[in-house]
Amino acid sequence: MVLTRLSILLRSRTILIMGAPIVSSMYFLDHDPLYDTEKLYELKYDPPGDLPRTNMKLSKWDDVQLHDIRGHENSVTFQSHGFCLLQLASQMTQKDFDNREKVETVYLQEVGHTLQNALSARRVQVFDYQVRRFDAGVKMC
Repeated sequence: MVLTRLSILLRSRTILIMGAPIVSSMYFLDHDPLYDTEKLYELKYDPPGDLPRTNMKLSKWDDVQLHDIRGHENSVTFQSHGFCLLQLASQMTQKDFDNREKVETVYLQEVGHTLQNALSARRVQVFDYQVRRFDAGVKMC
């Protein structure tokens, strides 16, 4: 069984993460009236004509403080901080993540159900994902 921590991150000047406190730059989605009538999109290809690759407007924020959240995981809520940490006890093993079909039929369904329950959502649609792999030969920062 793989225990996964999911984070939902929307917008916050101070972000909490595991590890030593650091300062970094991050990009955040701007508020734009366009989003009231048009869904956000980002194309993974060069579109024809004048269609832009994305309609997202982002701003770079410098000097964003990243703090260690260990020991305070339950004090962070989606409503007050714009993100939350959720526990997901998955049926997947580490080896299962090499199987794209199993990721899409088992893991993404587990993620969707976890998000649906946590956010009291009627529906969750996972439309993109990335499996990150740890290479024992690569030195971690």
